[in-house]
Amino acid sequence: MICESSKLGDRLGWMGNQAGVSLGIVNYNGVSHLPPLREAVRALEGEFDELLILDNASTDASLAWIDENWPEARVLRLEKNQGPGPARNALLEASPSPLLLLMDNDARPEPGVLRELLEVRRLSGNPAVVQSRVVFADEPQKIHYDGAHLHYVGLPLLRNFHQRLRPEEERFVEVDSFQAVCLLVDSKPLLEVGGFDPHFFFYFEDSDLSHRLRLLGERIVVAQKALTRHGDGTAGLSQRGSSYSKKRIYLHSRNRSLLVLKTYRLRSLFLLAPGALPFEFAGFALACQKGHPWAWFKGRLALVPLLPSILRARKELARLSRARKHPLRDRPLLRADPFTFLPSLQTSALARGLQKTLSQLCALWWRLVSPLLP
Repeated sequence: MICESSKLGDRLGWMGNQAGVSLGIVNYNGVSHLPPLREAVRALEGEFDELLILDNASTDASLAWIDENWPEARVLRLEKNQGPGPARNALLEASPSPLLLLMDNDARPEPGVLRELLEVRRLSGNPAVVQSRVVFADEPQKIHYDGAHLHYVGLPLLRNFHQRLRPEEERFVEVDSFQAVCLLVDSKPLLEVGGFDPHFFFYFEDSDLSHRLRLLGERIVVAQKALTRHGDGTAGLSQRGSSYSKKRIYLHSRNRSLLVLKTYRLRSLFLLAPGALPFEFAGFALACQKGHPWAWFKGRLALVPLLPSILRARKELARLSRARKHPLRDRPLLRADPFTFLPSLQTSALARGLQKTLSQLCALWWRLVSPLLP
């Protein structure tokens, strides 16, 4: 259930410009993130129809801080935190504008981000999503998220992950998957394909929506000159160091398979399953190394009660495909490029060698069966 702050009647005068774009921020226990975020938002070049903050059932002092220190914001509240997906959906539905600049509370967009995203959207033919390049807040010369493509095992292949930032000649690049830190989105196509799936809770929810958009003919681009700094994320889930929480392993185990089962054609599921076995073994081995093998198994078992919703999602995807007269094709949207690994998993020559071998094994199977995919 969404609740709305009642003390906001005269807060929006400075934004009544009918610019056609609103700003939506998802906040959960982000009282420490909000002051620098407010300053970054106020420094943005350009104006918004409305500034919306969706509080995702915070238990800290976020709401009190916003009420006292960010008077131009219209606050929406969810009574239960079901992950960032439902919160983003609520912002998509509440936005009074066709376009929404959608941000997490630990995003720090540079002043020119909005103008650049709007211009790239115009130059690239109005795609459904334009993503800002995302760098680390504490290492702004290192790329965190730069769009992605999808490996056939269901894992996003992150572009330029942890690479040094360098000037780009091209203003934008087409990708198959976005990372929802700072995005300019057209709300209509995102809602038409069902928005973010609440079953994911955390991890892969943006990859899942991206893949459904691409299957149905929508486009995603990265604006390579628009930069957003990214903070430290959600405690216990966002991963920067070498430790892996039990919940992280559980969600990875469940959600990657959930994406695949929801969106791949049956022939693709059958043909690609043998090629994914080495990756499944590696995922279980990592869970054992981190001390959480049962979390991996529980993630797989959690798919069983989700089977009815998986079948409904597949039927809905087929219905949308017929309505749009756009056939669902897996082969153009899947890849077998080398996997993206966290630097903390590449600390030894042995680990790097095993990872290279894993990528090569999966790529070999792809070369054998990809001509047979729909």
